[in-house]
Amino acid sequence: MKPLRELAPGAIVKGEDFNALLRYVRCHTVTGVGPGLGMKDAGTGIFISLTRSPLDRVHQGTDGTEPGAATGTLFFAKITGAVEAGAGVNQWEYNWQKVVKSAAGYGPGGWALSSATGRAYNVCEYMNSTFGVQGNGVDVDGEDFPDGFSIQPCPTDNIVVMHSTLLSGSDYPEYWFAYENGIDGTCS
Repeated sequence: MKPLRELAPGAIVKGEDFNALLRYVRCHTVTGVGPGLGMKDAGTGIFISLTRSPLDRVHQGTDGTEPGAATGTLFFAKITGAVEAGAGVNQWEYNWQKVVKSAAGYGPGGWALSSATGRAYNVCEYMNSTFGVQGNGVDVDGEDFPDGFSIQPCPTDNIVVMHSTLLSGSDYPEYWFAYENGIDGTCS
């Protein structure tokens, strides 16, 4: 494909120039339509937009005041802590820090910490409560569930795939991931 050339101000765009641009866009960019048209160059990662870029729409935590993770994206995050969402409901609110893959495979140093942090929820805990079948498929008040055992939160330092989503009518993302909770305790 021949390189694209700049046109003089006021020049008339020829069909061949438009078609060359269209071929370039098809072959070298990831194009998306959301609140406007946006393209990301597959080679350089440069974002071209007719609206705010994802980096302009980033927020951290739940108040949306700090930079963090781009909205509407998937990314890896390290769980850095958990706080019960309610007494005994087997749901937690999680703190996270974004990570990027820095080495191949499972080897040491495979993840590098980013500055983005926030609060998230586990979609597998959505249906959890104090009784019955939980999001991991375990019936916590069934005959076979041992005394002294309980549903556990996602462990600290676990790497998860995080998803940011906008709530209806909001510019601020809420973060969700999926982790099937383990069960732990002491046999009585």
